[in-house]
Amino acid sequence: MMPVRRDLRFNLPPERAADWHVQGSHVTHFFNALSLLFPAGERFFMDSVRHYRDQIDDPVLRKQVLGFIGQEAMHTREHIEYNDLLQNARLPAHKLDRRLTWFLNVNRKMPKSFQLAMTVALEHYTAMLAGLLLEDDTRVGGSVQGYAQMWTWHALEETEHKAPPSPDEAPEMLGEARRLIDLARERDIVLRLLGGLAIRLVTPDLPPRTRVGQDLDFGSVKSSRKPLMEMLEEQGYVGDRNFNALYGDKQLYFAHGEHGHAVDVMVDRLHMCHTVAFAQRATVLPYTLSPVDLLLSKLQIIELNEKDLDDCLRLLVSFDVSESGDGRGDVIDGRVIADLVGDDWGWWKTISLNLERIEAALAGGVPATVTGGRLDPRAGVQTLSHILQDTPKSRRWKLRDRIGERKRWYELPEETPHH
Repeated sequence: MMPVRRDLRFNLPPERAADWHVQGSHVTHFFNALSLLFPAGERFFMDSVRHYRDQIDDPVLRKQVLGFIGQEAMHTREHIEYNDLLQNARLPAHKLDRRLTWFLNVNRKMPKSFQLAMTVALEHYTAMLAGLLLEDDTRVGGSVQGYAQMWTWHALEETEHKAPPSPDEAPEMLGEARRLIDLARERDIVLRLLGGLAIRLVTPDLPPRTRVGQDLDFGSVKSSRKPLMEMLEEQGYVGDRNFNALYGDKQLYFAHGEHGHAVDVMVDRLHMCHTVAFAQRATVLPYTLSPVDLLLSKLQIIELNEKDLDDCLRLLVSFDVSESGDGRGDVIDGRVIADLVGDDWGWWKTISLNLERIEAALAGGVPATVTGGRLDPRAGVQTLSHILQDTPKSRRWKLRDRIGERKRWYELPEETPHH
């Protein structure tokens, strides 16, 4: 839907500001309280989208962004005048507006991608409220005309924001990732992408999935830890001192002071539900971790979501699963997986469950998001299943198998807040 800027003004009788709704003052003040949220909120929304405006190449999306900003500017103007009437009626409109502005200014210190994500969520919620108002004539029907007209106009335009502009950040993020990796290589620092952005980089023939609000996730090695921290600080990234002091031997966190990009660095291994020790294979590919480590970073997740499953499929349609990979970067090295599942029953169990989930997702055919891949993902799943079944199991594995699911076999990763 294309948002259209409509420059409308409304006659709001000042003497009715506190009792304009036909159902009484209590309903009037419900709407009045909503109005207090809009001037500061709309300015925050406009700024969060405006930050990405000049990065948009798609002419249709660019026009949608301009229309969205234009509408929000009109809403801001009208609700400022509305709230001034409330203030003149001895209601604390300006005081509450200052409090909200302070709160939103705190959020302006967050990464720009986070601010955009807030806008997407809040605009969607506001559009739902608008739908509730519009679906029943009694919501504002029979009330003082100017106020009823204004709320109807605002609600109608909010329904055009239910899918607000959300430009794909991945090209910008990938450019920054490549820049940092190239700079690190010049200094003999090991730095490689992991996660969804890495999978996008190694599967260029597939249609990209729009990504908003992402960190730059990297893998590095212990010997590169100190020079990497110095390099990131030189490039304007500010480390989370408390987090890095506590967990820096295995993970580092930085955020850029200007553009807000967050950098999360795993050192030697990724430790979540299970541990992916990638250090020995960290330099197989020039910009990302190896295909097998990217796949394992997804298969270790005990609650595989839709995006994680999609990432698995993207790898399986792009890389053969080789049972003798010889450390190559153009295949998924099955030997690495065999070493894991032959000794660690927990790894074997989680991968088995996730392969079943992938098979179920493929039961109705290959999803459209990965139809451009050169391989049939079902063949990759079958090869992985054979590896799990045929790999000789250690004594440790067999002892753990006796316990089975009676004891939890995976970790529950905790999200640590950053400052």
